[in-house]
Amino acid sequence: MVEFDSASFGVSREGYFKLNWKFEFPDDVEGSYHVYETGVAELPADATVAGLEGEDVDLTAVAEFNPTSRLVYQGTLPVAFVSGLSDGIYRYEVHAMDDSGQVIAKSGVPATVAVMHWPLEQAAGLLIIGAIVFLAVVVVIASGTRRYCSDAFALASTDSEVRDSEDRGSEPREGES
Repeated sequence: MVEFDSASFGVSREGYFKLNWKFEFPDDVEGSYHVYETGVAELPADATVAGLEGEDVDLTAVAEFNPTSRLVYQGTLPVAFVSGLSDGIYRYEVHAMDDSGQVIAKSGVPATVAVMHWPLEQAAGLLIIGAIVFLAVVVVIASGTRRYCSDAFALASTDSEVRDSEDRGSEPREGES
């Protein structure tokens, strides 16, 4: 039997996550894995991240699943990266396939994950704060560059004045004999 590392993967705030599982193919079989999304449920209206996280939360009991059968991964590694999901609760099963494409093992317990994106207000607020910090850094760099360039110009002009006066120093100055 194929076993996920965890039956409940908690809450994904970004809409992506990684599914890991364990299964040993027999020595004479070079098999592959198929991961299917087997159910999708809407989040309850009063759902919170704190209410959906934790070891004792059964995500399958939170909502009723609409059955699906969408292939999300096909490969030889016992890991699948799933992304691009909207808010909801998702259920996944993995099938171990032999060389001829026959199912030799299935996951006994489906993996379940809830996707609950960050609120738009919070994301917009963080974007604005990030923009302000970015602009502040640009202003500091620009003003430092301007000050450095003006100091370098002043130093260069002072050096040329000193050289000019030294050059004039070898010639007799007015009033000197």
